[in-house]
Amino acid sequence: MTIGYIKPVAGSIVLRWARPGNDANDEGLAQNQVAFDSRAQAVFGAYVSGVYGPASMPGSWTRVVTWPSLGYVPVTTLIYYQNVTDWIEQGPLDFNWSSVGNSGVAVGEDGIYMKAPSGSSVAAFALYYIVHRMPAF
Repeated sequence: MTIGYIKPVAGSIVLRWARPGNDANDEGLAQNQVAFDSRAQAVFGAYVSGVYGPASMPGSWTRVVTWPSLGYVPVTTLIYYQNVTDWIEQGPLDFNWSSVGNSGVAVGEDGIYMKAPSGSSVAAFALYYIVHRMPAF
């Protein structure tokens, strides 16, 4: 069993990775168990994208963006800002829902969750997101 390979397949060089516990050489492997396959044009394509907000950040963990469960936590690119003009940070975030602390933004199998830090209020928070068809490791 191998987690990945780069080799000729049907006359093309193919790069393929499987999720841990799966064999990349198994061509019948379910798509949600394949982390990357260079033959699949849509592997890293966008599953869903959009904008949440501007809104106040919720005081308890709340799912603010919803999609049908993919069976895995997808790689998600988030760009967010608060108070309309102050950019905070941007970049790919691939949080595992179970490892998130007491506040922030988390991506689950079925959506994006948010929670403001205890005792604080984040006003005019906006979140731009792109959910990719690829599991976060």
